Amino acid sequence: MKAIIVEGGGLRGAFAAGVLDAFMADNDVNFDLHLGTSAGAILLSSYLAKQPMRSITILKDPRTKSAFKRFSDFLKGGDFLDLDLLFEIGEEIQPLDIEQIFSNPKKEFYATLSNVDSGKLEVNKPTKKDLKHVIMATSALPLVVRNPIEIDGKRFLDGGITMPIPLQTAIDLGATEILVIRSRPTGYRNDGKSSKLMSRLLKRSMPELSKALLSRADVYNDTVDLIENPPEGLKIQQIQPVQSLSCSRLGGTDIELTRDYLLGIEMGKAWIAQTHRENRIKGLQSQR
Repeated sequence: MKAIIVEGGGLRGAFAAGVLDAFMADNDVNFDLHLGTSAGAILLSSYLAKQPMRSITILKDPRTKSAFKRFSDFLKGGDFLDLDLLFEIGEEIQPLDIEQIFSNPKKEFYATLSNVDSGKLEVNKPTKKDLKHVIMATSALPLVVRNPIEIDGKRFLDGGITMPIPLQTAIDLGATEILVIRSRPTGYRNDGKSSKLMSRLLKRSMPELSKALLSRADVYNDTVDLIENPPEGLKIQQIQPVQSLSCSRLGGTDIELTRDYLLGIEMGKAWIAQTHRENRIKGLQSQR
């Protein structure tokens, strides 16, 4: 079983958007499981909807920027990032083809969520009815979004808190070939500094989530170690930038977004070409 995992990273997702658009241009690229965290889940929804360039078009639209860095709203008790507005803007620019996302039951879609009250990871398989709320929940960064997203009576925030890269989830679901699209460069390891700071800020209001943040760096780094040293019988590949991307999580000019997007396309095409070469070699070997 083949799985694709897309890491989050906010506007750094322009890179993954390019990779996924390269995949959409090649009919031979197919996966059974699709797992996304935070922005990764948003990008995968456009990929499964078969809507190339939707993600980068939305990211570069001037209206999208109005949903970010809303200092005045934040000071008044609102959100620094307005997820509702962001979703509405995306629908105005190019409505997400929800019917297409769920048209093939063999292509499963999962998003990771962090349960605010338990501090535990929850893996959600969204439906047509709750897709919007699931995507919003996995993307809701603590502090950036003041109020957790409620689904079925539970409160959730960014899935990247408890599981930045849902590799073990893909393995548990039966995947034996896994491709991870990363937003961090080769050699990156999480030093835990930002997570520890956020943990202190959330200690009173969200104590269990605060505890989860303290172990986030270890979870991330252990996952990267597993990606780079998979056990026998498990094939794991990754596509990641060779150096830090131009965009940050919450900032990026049109030029920077385009640069990261085009790099993603380039590396996506390179992965496809390498995969085709490997498949041809296997075909020749099987004929001997």
